[in-house]
Amino acid sequence: MNKDDSELIFTQLQNEIMQFKHQGEILICGDFNARTGGLQDYIQNDDGNENFIDCPVPINYSPDIPLHFIVRSPVELSDHCLLSVCFKSCTQRETTLESLSDVGKFQWEHSMSDNYHDALLHKESVNDILDLMNNIDDENCDDIDFLVSSVNKIYVNAASQTLVLKKKSSRPSNKRKRAKPKKAWMSNDCLLLRKEVRSLGKRLQKDKNNANLRQTYSNCVKHYNKQKKSLKAEFYRTFISKLNSLEHKDSKSFWKSINDLKNNHQQAPSPLSKQEWVEHYKSLLNSDSELNFPDDLETSKDNHCSLDYPFTCNEVKKGITRLKSETPNGLQHCVDALQSFCIDWGLNVNTKKTQTMILSNSKNRSLLDKHYFYFGPQPLESATEYKYLGIVFNNRGKLNIAAENLADKARKAYFALKSKLPYSNCIAVEKWVRLFNSLISPIMTYGSEIWISDFNINLDTADKLPFEKVQNMIMKNVLGVHGLIRFKNASCETDSAPGYMIFSSMFMPSICFAQMAYGATILSFLGGVRWGFSISEESVLRPGWISLGVSVIPSLVAWGGLMMPHPLSLFVVMGGLAGAGYYDMVTWGYPPWFKGLRFILTFVAILALWTTFMCSYLLKSESNNESKYVNTTE
Repeated sequence: MNKDDSELIFTQLQNEIMQFKHQGEILICGDFNARTGGLQDYIQNDDGNENFIDCPVPINYSPDIPLHFIVRSPVELSDHCLLSVCFKSCTQRETTLESLSDVGKFQWEHSMSDNYHDALLHKESVNDILDLMNNIDDENCDDIDFLVSSVNKIYVNAASQTLVLKKKSSRPSNKRKRAKPKKAWMSNDCLLLRKEVRSLGKRLQKDKNNANLRQTYSNCVKHYNKQKKSLKAEFYRTFISKLNSLEHKDSKSFWKSINDLKNNHQQAPSPLSKQEWVEHYKSLLNSDSELNFPDDLETSKDNHCSLDYPFTCNEVKKGITRLKSETPNGLQHCVDALQSFCIDWGLNVNTKKTQTMILSNSKNRSLLDKHYFYFGPQPLESATEYKYLGIVFNNRGKLNIAAENLADKARKAYFALKSKLPYSNCIAVEKWVRLFNSLISPIMTYGSEIWISDFNINLDTADKLPFEKVQNMIMKNVLGVHGLIRFKNASCETDSAPGYMIFSSMFMPSICFAQMAYGATILSFLGGVRWGFSISEESVLRPGWISLGVSVIPSLVAWGGLMMPHPLSLFVVMGGLAGAGYYDMVTWGYPPWFKGLRFILTFVAILALWTTFMCSYLLKSESNNESKYVNTTE
């Protein structure tokens, strides 16, 4: 059947089957995994090059389950296809490190192909292959592992003679790049989506002109960012709700919730182990000393108890007086005495880390640079500031730098805390004050018993102090006082109408109507605020019929107030403002500064409308016939 004219081969095969079918059973055998004659291959693989077929399993391995049977595309060297079968075996075989051969990876270059071909055709390789062919036993199937390993060994030996092994990265274990820990708010689906985004990004770097791949990557990134934002918002909403529900006395649960937000990164191991440190100090203590200590050391009979009593003020004053010197030469003499003491006792001083500071009221730097001190032949650096136990003071004896540095650290600590607490505006004021007193205030007041004496504190200049500025800034953000500036003009306008009528001693119906219309406008605006807050993606409130329906009620009340006569219109608008303010105050999710601001503005607006109502009865009207909004009796 292997004819060149193979287009009619299937018709011929069918005719022969019909001819011999009455004589008995027919068996068709042959190579069906490749082309037949000159025809194209009729076995079409799918995209994954996988063909699941019914693979016959021997009786001895009947418990094993075939997972897949893959037929690869034809190889270039021949017309054959690579077949791979995967079984799920019921009997586990122990695999040791000795049984595994780590061949490694070779660096391949086109110029090495001839050398590799010559190595395979070498006399030793050819003899090994011939020996294997002579030892093949068709009836014994147990030698397949030996034959495969022997053939692989021949290929590896030829490659090791002509090719070069790739070097493995020798990065220390403590410097290897570690995977970032999973965020507390991230789900498993989000992790898989992030992995897919990174995989698509790597593929896009290799194929930058692929428009379909770029569009797929863009859609995947958008979906990942949206899901990540939603999970993060939901996590912090739940956390803040739990934090606000904790009682003040439950400190353990409160601080446990705060500490859970910290990233639990695994710390890198120390370059030196504990045992190495111990051995190092033992060697220092047990080493033979080469120092020649002086023999004429002055000793006292009561040397063992000379420090058993407290120092007196006179002793301290005498010690300071001995150290004090009016000339630089006297101070240099003290440094020389220190150097002599260090030489006698074998002490070393790092002059690169040793500095001197001259205390003076002069601001002239050149005057201070005239004096230099030497520790032996090495000059000592002159400094204008010195930091001791976290407190910074300058050469003029001023401690204001210490207060400014601590205030700046407290400001950074506050914003670092806000970065750890997204949606922090929803945290109750009581909880924020507790965090401030526990985390930020200790930083700002560190060492205050030392540097506070440098400030002249009074009520007029207290707000200008650095630590007071930081505290006021933090409290304004927590209490929401900074938001009051946005509506300052509105409150002033609301209060100006009754004030004008009081100072004019005359009730004006037109101004009364304008006042009431302005209040109705503010009431409609408050409904729009709730509507916008509900449909925001980052909002705690979810858009629904109840939430969006309530946001429309203030506008309807304001419209009804405009349609009613005086003074009923004023009462309707005042009632609408009071109801909207109360509903916003009891609604969970609004930031604290907004609730405080709502209370102030609602109180001012109702007070202004009530004052206008009182002016209509206590003051004389401008004209009885001027406005239809004033009900008067003839």
